[in-house]
Amino acid sequence: VSLNLAAWASLFGRKNFAQDLFNTVSLSFASALIATVAGLFFALAFDRPSGPAARMAKNALPLMPLAVSSVILGFGWSLAAPRGNRMALVLAEAAIAWPFAWAQISTTLDRIPESVREAASSLSPNRLDRAFRVLVPLSGRGILSGAGFVFAISAGDATLPLVLSLRNFENLPLLLFRLAGSYRFSEACACAVLLALLSGFAFFLQDAASRGERSAS
Repeated sequence: VSLNLAAWASLFGRKNFAQDLFNTVSLSFASALIATVAGLFFALAFDRPSGPAARMAKNALPLMPLAVSSVILGFGWSLAAPRGNRMALVLAEAAIAWPFAWAQISTTLDRIPESVREAASSLSPNRLDRAFRVLVPLSGRGILSGAGFVFAISAGDATLPLVLSLRNFENLPLLLFRLAGSYRFSEACACAVLLALLSGFAFFLQDAASRGERSAS
């Protein structure tokens, strides 16, 4: 137990630990926000596709980022931003993870009963108005779940920060990588547990919000 406590004390006592934690949370939150908005708009744009081409686009386009490895995608972003910056990292993380947000949102949209859609159409002929007054509120659980997935993926990724070579930048995945590389396994395990807790906390918030919606209804 003393060894475990010493590992936690050493991890929390590192000079840049607070900055590493802030970088992880803030950039992962920004990536989750961008990816969730992108997934939501794509899901709404291809909601109930009418033709075979639209159905193919709905099923194929969101999966295209998954066909490219994060290393290749990071290399492409490094060409666009040779010096590397945090915005490039956020956009790259969002580009990789937004299909997971789209999948959660699209699944929730597909579960909306047709009777609800018909009632919304009779009340408002404007598609955009129906989307934001009916579909989006009913998709809240999928939106939160998708954001949680993207946050967890971004928070645990060390590949893109390494490929983009950001100057004077470190987050918890990079700290974990460097601790393991220097054979400081107790501290590395503590850092891994902290990353798992951060990811789990995002899903805990999503679950709490979903329970609040069910109790309110």
